[in-house]
Amino acid sequence: DYRLLRGDDEDVRLLPPGTLYEGGRSRTVAREREEETVGLAFDEAAKKLASLLEDSVEKRVRGQARVAVSFSGGLDSSLLALLASRRTEVVLCSAYTSGSRDEVQTSKAAALLGLKLETAVLEEDATVQRARETDIPPGQHAATMMDRALWCIYSLTSELAAKNKAKMILLGQLADELFGGYKKYALMAHEGGM
Repeated sequence: DYRLLRGDDEDVRLLPPGTLYEGGRSRTVAREREEETVGLAFDEAAKKLASLLEDSVEKRVRGQARVAVSFSGGLDSSLLALLASRRTEVVLCSAYTSGSRDEVQTSKAAALLGLKLETAVLEEDATVQRARETDIPPGQHAATMMDRALWCIYSLTSELAAKNKAKMILLGQLADELFGGYKKYALMAHEGGM
């Protein structure tokens, strides 16, 4: 529900969804674009979404010499990497457990994109320690096990980004929640209707 923001001064804040943070100030973005997309046919909506994504990524990476993408090799992070690479240098940063699907998938996807891939293996003991040491600021609820697991992945990919002199990291999160991409949504639609 909330995004973590850590600035240069190590100030930590949780930002509600729809918040833009630029130049030390944050503002909540109104849903002005929502009206633009109501009533579009599927093809038109897909084109509009593609245009909005491209514009959004372009705005985020403008002025950056190099950006990192927290990379799983899946659709969301690959799309972000592709769009960002049209505007600036991109380094892909991936953290995974040895023998996992991500270990193979990230290499294949990075090769297809023609982008540099930096990886880190999540070793059990170090990951347990990292999860215990997380200091996730309280939001509306206490940090869950999933919050801690994601923190481990993103803190490690952020470290890879910093080592590669990227001052920005892009995350391809929440598309499944926004667009119903999880199988559970298909099952719900099948059982209860759209």
